[in-house]
Amino acid sequence: DTASGTKQAKFTVQQSGEKSFGLYPLWHILISPTILEVTLPQGSSGISIDGKALALPAGKSTIALLPLAHQVQINATRVIASQTVPLDAFFTTGQTLSYQPTLTAAGLDKAKAAVRAAFDQCALRTSPNLDSDGCPQTIGFSLAGSGRWQLVGDPTQDVVVSFDKNMNAVATGHLQMVYSYQVSGGGGVQHLPASGGYSASLALAADAVIVASIQPAKGLPALARPDGASDQAAKDLVAAAFKRCAAVRAQIVADCPQALLSVATNVRWVLVGDPLLGSTVSFDQDSGQLTVRGNFVMTVSYSFFGYPKKESSFNTIYVAYLFWNGQSLQLVTITGSD
Repeated sequence: DTASGTKQAKFTVQQSGEKSFGLYPLWHILISPTILEVTLPQGSSGISIDGKALALPAGKSTIALLPLAHQVQINATRVIASQTVPLDAFFTTGQTLSYQPTLTAAGLDKAKAAVRAAFDQCALRTSPNLDSDGCPQTIGFSLAGSGRWQLVGDPTQDVVVSFDKNMNAVATGHLQMVYSYQVSGGGGVQHLPASGGYSASLALAADAVIVASIQPAKGLPALARPDGASDQAAKDLVAAAFKRCAAVRAQIVADCPQALLSVATNVRWVLVGDPLLGSTVSFDQDSGQLTVRGNFVMTVSYSFFGYPKKESSFNTIYVAYLFWNGQSLQLVTITGSD
């Protein structure tokens, strides 16, 4: 009988040079050990087998065991939680210890703090596209010059720490960041959204967690739309933004959808009608980003080399981008197209 029920096995026997009663040869049963392969993550504290501690290093190790049932315990640290794995090695030649490490509550707190600190460092960068340079944020297209990054909300609000087959620790979650830069021609500061999944490579120690790098990630669990991120809340922010856009006396207006394709001075914009009529609101479960899409009408009066002129905005379609910052919706920008 074994821990998992009754089993049968074939034994190898070997005749010895001894005899019983001077006539009958003695036979010995040969028992071959089971070779157990154990892979431990960084920062681990070895294992215990049937109560006997073994100081194994991180990475792969092999252990010879009697081919019987055993209890293998992953020893605890302040970061890695203890767990016991039953092992039935009854007359098997080799096995791999199958388990998934978990972090302690203190270890998870340290991992979250490390991820936040890494994002704070990424926010200090000035390039618009960092997704191949140890940080995950990107605006998704080429843009000359430099700017500033701002983190929106908590990137660890949905963080999950797991271990791959080589026991490398990885933290996954979702980010929301805003890139801002000065628009040429005195049009103000333009903001661009960057959001999506991320994967942070973690280096574990007995009492610490460090982030080695963060990369964009796809295929993560879908995000749930926050209760406070309603269609009406999004539309109210966009409506207020349109009024501000129409009040700016400039040809180029940052974060606003209108466009004037002419040499112009003394520019005056006028919003015509309600740009929220017929608009639609959508929520992206992969990035957490909300968008409001619709049509708008703006007229513009201006001076063209001293001559008064009046026409409509070249752009008539808009897309507004919004983030949830943990407490409320935040409008990032409104873009326009014809």
